[in-house]
Amino acid sequence: MTQRQTARLAQAIQGAPRWLAKAADDPAEYRTLWLAEPAAPQLLATGRTFDAVVVTDELGVRTLEAYHRIAAPALPAVIDHRSRKVAFLIASCGREFFASTVAALHGEVSYRYLSLGDYLLVPGPLAEVGAPHQWLCPPRPGPDLSAGAVVMLAGNLVASARRAAKTATEIQGVVDCDR
Repeated sequence: MTQRQTARLAQAIQGAPRWLAKAADDPAEYRTLWLAEPAAPQLLATGRTFDAVVVTDELGVRTLEAYHRIAAPALPAVIDHRSRKVAFLIASCGREFFASTVAALHGEVSYRYLSLGDYLLVPGPLAEVGAPHQWLCPPRPGPDLSAGAVVMLAGNLVASARRAAKTATEIQGVVDCDR
């Protein structure tokens, strides 16, 4: 490992959010594993310090674009290239709260909610380009894991799903006209 890589690793480990490490069964071992294998994904328990909302990669990327359009900081997000899923790390507010928020927005969003008793595979702090698991939006030391951030995610997911459905309908209309 070069001196530059060592410095980058040390910076990533120091910047690793403690709230994320607390989700590990053994937080000290988790940080040690990060030092030994900084690119390797680790399994973390949801429901302790965060829950997760898992959607298709297409919807997840569209949702992150929505955050960028409104210049709002996005929640930490992990992409699993193999399963083509994106997981957003959110406050442990409960499955019912999230579902009722989506329902209040009259949204049709297909998602999986991970909470107490579930696990999420998250990338290491230096996951390499092309790795099966990567941070789309890396965790910050003090992310907004509040109920308000959960409501904002639900709104962005619903809006992105509606935009995707509208685009699909428009494309289908063009295909039908070409026949």
